[in-house]
Amino acid sequence: MQQEICDRIMKIDRNIRFVGIVSNKGEVIAGGFCNGVEPLLSGQDEQQMYIQSLSSMNMLRDFRSSLGEVVYSITEYKKVALVTFPLSDGILCLSSSSEANIGKIKERALKVINSFRANSRKVASAKKIPSKKTRKGKNTTQSQAV
Repeated sequence: MQQEICDRIMKIDRNIRFVGIVSNKGEVIAGGFCNGVEPLLSGQDEQQMYIQSLSSMNMLRDFRSSLGEVVYSITEYKKVALVTFPLSDGILCLSSSSEANIGKIKERALKVINSFRANSRKVASAKKIPSKKTRKGKNTTQSQAV
């Protein structure tokens, strides 16, 4: 499912360079660069950027009790724009060329992410473990995490 999210977002705009899901450990676990796109950073610098993006998102989340949930964060450089979206178990990072309409890309990416979130909740609700009899004869239902 994670790779599918990345693949769908990559197709939004030809100016997208990279879409990837970064785990809470700072590792890219799905996605990658679009075909024909060369990274602007070395492997080590790229890894450091993901860790920095994850750290920044975690710091922004510290204010959610006062400001609400973080929806996304945008950083614009002369060569690229980076958009970071919070996920339950990490972040989704997206980079595009500086010529891109980052507002339009961001909105369309949010629709894809929210669509997958809604589908995940439906699947989680449907995946209830059947009731079991306890020693006292009472029925219990357990939820299975997805």
